[in-house]
Amino acid sequence: MHWLTLERNDADALMKQLYRQLRHAVLEGRLEPEERLPSSRELARLLGVSRNVVLEVYEQLAAEGYVAPRRGSGTFVAPGARYGLPRNDAPSSGSSSEAGAEADLVDFRTGVPLLREIPWKTVARSFRRVCDRTPSNAWGYGAPEGTPALRESLARFLARSRDISCSPGDLVITNGAAEALCITALLLARQGKTLVVTEDPVHLHFQQTLRLAGTELYPLSVDEAGLRTDELPRNVRPGAVFLTPSHQFPLGGTLSVQRRIDLAAYAAATECLLIEDDYESEFRFEGLPVSSLRELVPSATVYIGSFSKILSPALRLGYAIVPSHLGEDFRRIKYDVSNHTSSMEQRIVADLLDEGVVERHIARMKRFYREGRKRLVRNLADAFPGRHEIRSAGAGAGLHLVVRFPGLVFDAERCSRIEARGVRIHPVEGHAIRKGHYGEWVILGYGNLSFDAMDEGVARLRAALDAEMA
Repeated sequence: MHWLTLERNDADALMKQLYRQLRHAVLEGRLEPEERLPSSRELARLLGVSRNVVLEVYEQLAAEGYVAPRRGSGTFVAPGARYGLPRNDAPSSGSSSEAGAEADLVDFRTGVPLLREIPWKTVARSFRRVCDRTPSNAWGYGAPEGTPALRESLARFLARSRDISCSPGDLVITNGAAEALCITALLLARQGKTLVVTEDPVHLHFQQTLRLAGTELYPLSVDEAGLRTDELPRNVRPGAVFLTPSHQFPLGGTLSVQRRIDLAAYAAATECLLIEDDYESEFRFEGLPVSSLRELVPSATVYIGSFSKILSPALRLGYAIVPSHLGEDFRRIKYDVSNHTSSMEQRIVADLLDEGVVERHIARMKRFYREGRKRLVRNLADAFPGRHEIRSAGAGAGLHLVVRFPGLVFDAERCSRIEARGVRIHPVEGHAIRKGHYGEWVILGYGNLSFDAMDEGVARLRAALDAEMA
């Protein structure tokens, strides 16, 4: 068994290394069925380890059926344990060259906040406070609608920051905004309402979430004033209209009050639900926050938000304000889907809200993002004079720009060639339901890029596009 090697400096314990190598040898067939293994004393001497290490490994392998000890005869490979498992000596995260290339890539990804500025030390202090004052019975399963602490703190926060009036009982805490959307779609499907009107383009992930719940999408066009309400279907009765009225993703428009009124009338006439994803509403750089659609029709609107952009995506905390007549069904489906959302993270965020940390962080980050947007606009103007167009709709909000490069269609092959030059861009067309209308447009997210990375990314993009035009 010369192939057995144990590394003293390896992160894995010697017992784990020996167990893994012997188990794979049985599965791969290097150790044949009925083959006798060395005695524990002999193998310990050969490997220079304690006999107890070998004994524990043999006992573990026997418990799992890989080997069979026979009194007075030794330990033998059990029949039927060979599986032909392929050997994989490569690290699971990819080769070092691949990892290095990814680290050097400038990714204009959307929807990610500036992670290095998250106040983790403050979060850690909050975690310690929460742990100190949380009773032991709170460490079990929680209520599907969320902890009272977060729902109460969140209701106060929404009243201050968004002028939204709701009670803690209207709120359901979810695992991100996507789960809130999924639950809403499942609720509609259980009622037999599977047609959902939606903006087009609309975030691909939201499309996938809605379809996963069994809904059929009915796409409507979007312009500078948001969803085109003049295209609302009159010959069918949808279960819901899904939209991002404060800052349409990806094109950036804000739904006008006239169209909000149209939607309110449409919801009343068709008895459909309005699903309002308040996407990036917190990061508006000009004027006051846009009012919510829910303000007009609270009894027919499911309002969805999250802490992913304003605090951290890693928390996976979202929420929905649910009309009272749907609350019980919504909470029941939440329980069926995921039981509950992490109670400890809820308590931590409630503490951060009560201490004013979240609002101070939002105010601070708005300054970063405002400067980041200016920097990116200036870089694009310098790099592509007269060769690009920035979509003006929603230009004073959010964490991305939508840019058109006339004459260039950003299909998969072109984007791959551009990425080979060290910069990743994201075509608008990837979020379109009806293809062929936004081929020249790309999304440049800047939320999680330093100024230096932004500068480098635009320089690489210029070199890549110059090569495409040559």
